[in-house]
Amino acid sequence: MKSLKILGRRIQECLERGPMGTRLQEWAWRSRHLYRRGWARGYLETIDHPHRAQIVEAVVAFQPDSVLEIGCASGANLACLRQRLPNVQLHGLDINSDAIRIGRAYFAGDRTVAMSVGHADRLAAYADHSQDVVLSDAVLMFVAPDRIHQVLAEMIRVARKGLVLNEYHAAGEDRGHFDGGRWVYDLSGILRQLVPGGAHIDTRVSAFTGGLWDRYGTLITVRW
Repeated sequence: MKSLKILGRRIQECLERGPMGTRLQEWAWRSRHLYRRGWARGYLETIDHPHRAQIVEAVVAFQPDSVLEIGCASGANLACLRQRLPNVQLHGLDINSDAIRIGRAYFAGDRTVAMSVGHADRLAAYADHSQDVVLSDAVLMFVAPDRIHQVLAEMIRVARKGLVLNEYHAAGEDRGHFDGGRWVYDLSGILRQLVPGGAHIDTRVSAFTGGLWDRYGTLITVRW
């Protein structure tokens, strides 16, 4: 069984590094509610996970008037941000339409929260510098090398003050390292290449623990 799993991961890496690219993960997340029943509703039950408090503090430090979360699922981070930033305009984007439907129902009546279906590498609905902070939490690890630069470039374009990324990260992995079905990048290095005029980048150990998070989990804040 273990050897089959290893073979499966190798095939997955070849497909994502090659002909399928990020499209394989897009399909998996777009249809996630079909093969993991109750996933989106269950995600809202993780609001008390300790790593969310760390993310919220990092966002609050920007003193934002607006926040966009890429890959928000049904909105657990948005719910935590709403508690600390009751007057800030919150936006959530996710590829899974069922998660967005459940999130919209959860925030029904709250006009300061807007959620929509979309792709991380195509943020045309958001103008340049239109959101003070752009956030991602365990999202970039599902973006294959064919699109990681494009996704980060779009996040940079939209953000006015900076980024908060709770992701896998490892120095020197510019081309991406595949581990356990997830992609690990040198996000700091890539961001320095992409941010015009440079940026202040801070990294600290993520409060998300367990599994490969103990090896790669990093909270990255980027200011310009």
